Amino acid sequence: QKKMKLWVHLRHHRKRRMKHHGRKVKGCGRLPTALPIEQRPKEANNRQEEGHWETDNVGTIKTDKTGISASVERKSRVFRLRKLADGKAGTKRKILVAQIKKENPRMRRTMTIDRGPENSQHEEFTRQAKMPVYACNPYHSWEKGSVENTIGRARFFIPKGSSVDHLTQRDL
Repeated sequence: QKKMKLWVHLRHHRKRRMKHHGRKVKGCGRLPTALPIEQRPKEANNRQEEGHWETDNVGTIKTDKTGISASVERKSRVFRLRKLADGKAGTKRKILVAQIKKENPRMRRTMTIDRGPENSQHEEFTRQAKMPVYACNPYHSWEKGSVENTIGRARFFIPKGSSVDHLTQRDL
């Protein structure tokens, strides 16, 4: 049975199971000035109105200079992938501001982020995009489940551990 390598046909392409208790948590979350996700409007939580976005970076290999930012609108499930020139906070902020300004005004209500270093310029984003930014609790990425699920689906086309330096915005 082991010689058949049927695991390559599984969705996550793993030979073995994940650890039962997950990974170890190191340190506490950043962004002390970010609005907590508990204060996010109930319309966003219940998907009652459009304009509530979630964003995250798609993990790439450490040697890549570039990256990918993924954003999902919670109600309509509109999904946007943007190529990042680097993993810096300023680059991500500029890309998100440009993306949001292209959207219809009724599609610009809130943004939900995690507490990673790529989101450290959330206050500047709020000023430029005129949208409040809510942050998940540290190490609770499932609180922005729409974008996490969508990134999982995108992994079928951009497998974990593969380089994205050769991809263009058009490819995405």
